[in-house]
Amino acid sequence: MRLSEKKIDSLCRKVFQELLKSKHCVIHRTEAPVVEAMKKVVLDDLKAEDEIDAEVERILEEHKDEMRLRGADYHTMVRKTKAVLARKKKFVY
Repeated sequence: MRLSEKKIDSLCRKVFQELLKSKHCVIHRTEAPVVEAMKKVVLDDLKAEDEIDAEVERILEEHKDEMRLRGADYHTMVRKTKAVLARKKKFVY
């Protein structure tokens, strides 16, 4: 499920507020720059995930005939290929 930028902003603000309440960390900045940094991390992560998904689609498209001949399940191959690419790119999966 893709999150809208508005929803990401809302979630980051909630996380920031919970961190302030928790007393588990000391924050030396105002909310705005911290939330912006959090949003950047989330958006960068989603972009990296999209890039992995596109690469998976390209790879499977190249091998679709072989997969059909071997009776490989498409969804299983998506999951396995995505896991391999995520590990190669050091993306937590």
